Amino acid sequence: MSRTIEWRHDGSRLVVPVIVYPPLTGTRLDGVPGNALIDTGSTTTGVTGKIAQKLGLRSTGKRLISTVGGEKHIDRYIFRIGLDGHAADDDAPTFPYVFEEVVGFELLDSFSFDVLLGMDILRQCELLIAQGNRCRLRFGM
Repeated sequence: MSRTIEWRHDGSRLVVPVIVYPPLTGTRLDGVPGNALIDTGSTTTGVTGKIAQKLGLRSTGKRLISTVGGEKHIDRYIFRIGLDGHAADDDAPTFPYVFEEVVGFELLDSFSFDVLLGMDILRQCELLIAQGNRCRLRFGM
């Protein structure tokens, strides 16, 4: 059963609420809520250092990545992303849909969002941007 998030964007960027979860190791099931910038130009999802610290994520090493500011060595983390949407045929509340673990990178804490949602997650979704600043993200198909 697919789920959907529908919203209006501000005309300059697409931001959705997410929950960042630790990898599936042990019994910890709590996550950290945040706002995610949808970035179809990024191949990988990233989280801020604050989110990584709150979840107790450990770096899996550094990787050279290309950013708007040039190439940088950035810490990488394993985590999961959860989206909270309603079922297409039902408006009843549901548990968040949690994607499989990703190996993402650390964002600077100075960004105005907590997560950069890259194509590793977005390729599992259907994204619609329509007139009137309307957006729809469908996932869990």
